[in-house]
Amino acid sequence: SGRWKGQLAFKSKDLSCGGIAFYSPIFLEDREIVEMVLPVTDSPLIVRTQVIRALPEEGAEQPLYASKFVDLIQDEEALIRKAVFSIQIDAS
Repeated sequence: SGRWKGQLAFKSKDLSCGGIAFYSPIFLEDREIVEMVLPVTDSPLIVRTQVIRALPEEGAEQPLYASKFVDLIQDEEALIRKAVFSIQIDAS
């Protein structure tokens, strides 16, 4: 939307091969594009996400958003898949 610029820390709630759910310290609009750093890949990866919608979360201090990855190249998709599957294996 262009309402804000700069860097902000966020906390993720859920990561999948197609997107990420995250808490944001500021309010975001649907379809807003956010660049974020994913530190869970072999080396940190800068990706673009598009906010799909705000998610209801009782008692949360910050708004929770669902977003999807956009404009990924094949190598970025592969790195995200590898990280997601690695997290799933470690959790079991």
